[in-house]
Amino acid sequence: PPPPPPGGGVGGGGVRGGGGGVIGTLPVTGGGSGGQLAAGSGGRGTGGTGSGGTSVNGTGGSGSGGRPSETGGRGTGGSVAGTGGSGSGGTVTGTGGGAGGQGTGGAGGGSSGSGGRQVFILSIDFVGGRPPATGAGGAAGATVIASPAMAPSEMAGVKAAPQWNAARGAVGSLTDLTLSNGLVAAINVTWNSPPGASGPGVWTIGSVDAPGNVRMMNGYLDPLTPTTPATVVVANLPPEIVTPGYDVYVYVAGDPAAATTRTYRYGIGTVTQMVAQTGPPPTTFAGFTLAPAGGAGNYIVFRNVTGASFTLTATPGTGAATRAPVNGIQIVAPTGS
Repeated sequence: PPPPPPGGGVGGGGVRGGGGGVIGTLPVTGGGSGGQLAAGSGGRGTGGTGSGGTSVNGTGGSGSGGRPSETGGRGTGGSVAGTGGSGSGGTVTGTGGGAGGQGTGGAGGGSSGSGGRQVFILSIDFVGGRPPATGAGGAAGATVIASPAMAPSEMAGVKAAPQWNAARGAVGSLTDLTLSNGLVAAINVTWNSPPGASGPGVWTIGSVDAPGNVRMMNGYLDPLTPTTPATVVVANLPPEIVTPGYDVYVYVAGDPAAATTRTYRYGIGTVTQMVAQTGPPPTTFAGFTLAPAGGAGNYIVFRNVTGASFTLTATPGTGAATRAPVNGIQIVAPTGS
């Protein structure tokens, strides 16, 4: 064959990545394959850009250029808020590419590096509200003025995250919920806090409004008696959340009167937890306190929940004007994250 032109020049570009796809209901990232150079073309080829779907707060990797038959490629998306980990190219005929955060491809055979762990967070805020006359009991059928809802960018919760899904009213449902990274998934939630003669089924602590934790904790579901508990049903969780198990954070701060103590009981499946609260509630938000069994605190955690759906039950216990507040919930997977 004739010799290559003097100087060689830069090799041609690579191909578009086609590795996008879906695992369960959540998209994952594809990586582009690197350019291939004909013998004697000179230079290094430029890689193609990955065109796969987005992963949870990950980025699509771009292919790196290579020598003859070499395939580059960056890793798929990393953990929440992280970018994809880099995969280094192999030698001739080798394939690089790490999977997850900070993986590095091997040489020669091109084995992939170890991947990082993705964390999924789903947050739901029960907005709550009060009747116009705050001194009134707000019985069933009374007009309730909803508290301010959270903006998508507001950060809140023990697992500080944005994108809280606003659940308004004492009874309702939401579909296609948004995860903390902005990804919409086909998850749904249905809640029921039956109103009655002594209240509308929702209430507020009465805090001066402020973004973030204050706004999330201010409004809540407010079941009235032990015979009318509140229920929250979350369904259609995808395999990425269900398979490793997940934790359910439940925020539980109400508005008992000064010098009175109420007890609240919460359950998921066969697991129940008791919480006690003595009024009045703090006038300013001072942070989160995990409630010990039967003790005081403003959140509890159900660990290693499994199944594509679960029902949270909030049952009023003892004390004056019995209640069992649910300010919000967070679902965090994998368990222990």
